Amino acid sequence: MKKILENFVTNRYKRVSRKPYSAISFSTGILGYLALFSFVWLSIWGGGAGEISNNFLGLLRYPLVFMIILNIFGYFIFRIAKLKKYAAIISYSSGVLFLLFMWFFITCLSDNPIKYSLYGSFLISIGWMIGIIIHVMLVSTSLKKDSMKIRDKYGDYYVNAISIISLLCIFYFSISDREMFLLVGVALIIVALLVSLTFSFPRILPYWRKEEPKKDASVYGNTTKMMKRGKSK
Repeated sequence: MKKILENFVTNRYKRVSRKPYSAISFSTGILGYLALFSFVWLSIWGGGAGEISNNFLGLLRYPLVFMIILNIFGYFIFRIAKLKKYAAIISYSSGVLFLLFMWFFITCLSDNPIKYSLYGSFLISIGWMIGIIIHVMLVSTSLKKDSMKIRDKYGDYYVNAISIISLLCIFYFSISDREMFLLVGVALIIVALLVSLTFSFPRILPYWRKEEPKKDASVYGNTTKMMKRGKSK
């Protein structure tokens, strides 16, 4: 299992998985949640949704405000070296949760928000798990053959297939006006994004690794001290 985790990320996502976090990561999170909160507020203020949808939107405001505050908190603690590891978790988790909040917001605009949000959440969870299981199988097969070509060749097939199906669902909605196909299409897009976002998880790991003591620096320091003592004598 350890080898699977070490070789989990495909070549396509390796550059992203090694990208360090920065203040921009938190600024993007703050702006994203502010934009989503604005859409929620405008939907409530417009009064076009039904009573159930308005209540659902009203509840959605509170976690969005919390996420804005959390990202602001992460922005400040990221400047403190010892707290960067916690800030990295905040930024990554914020990105994952943003996709789920987007889903809840979109379902609020439907005729039956509670039903679609629950069914959609189940579809998203199952879709993500299937994607991860398939990828683990690809990595395992690649390790047995001592070559990562299988992982890199077929690693994107699931995400690409899900994306194509989602676009077909949205296209069918545009000609049939059947709401369910739009929601299925959006849910599948979120599945594809979540699977892709999983490959960014290694960005957190460097912040949690313990730094090895710098032996060269300590030897140099001791030598300097000895020279100073010699001069003083």
